[in-house]
Amino acid sequence: EAANAAFLAAYNGQNGPAFKGMYTLDAMLLPPGTQPLVGAEAIGAYWADRVNDGKRKNPTLEILTVGADGRYAYQIDRYTVDVINDKGETIKASGSTVRIFEKQPGGKWLTKVHIFNMDQ
Repeated sequence: EAANAAFLAAYNGQNGPAFKGMYTLDAMLLPPGTQPLVGAEAIGAYWADRVNDGKRKNPTLEILTVGADGRYAYQIDRYTVDVINDKGETIKASGSTVRIFEKQPGGKWLTKVHIFNMDQ
């Protein structure tokens, strides 16, 4: 829940720099339609680019399942987001996401692997 709240706050607040701190230094993001991105810096830049144009709004995350085993945890969700197209129309986009978290020294959980798709 805390990871989702932080992600949604950064997304809604168009706070691109906040995303970098949500991922491990060697994290991997596998978005649809592009090559994997490796490292918190590259992943942070990816999300900053997506939110800074203001064309994606009102994201939601619905947790479907979670699990944990020691140092690692996973979460599977459904997401929705309103996307404003070039004509100014709002389209509801949706899909699924899988995140694998790694527990850091001190107890903070950061995303190690993040995969998402889009319904089409």
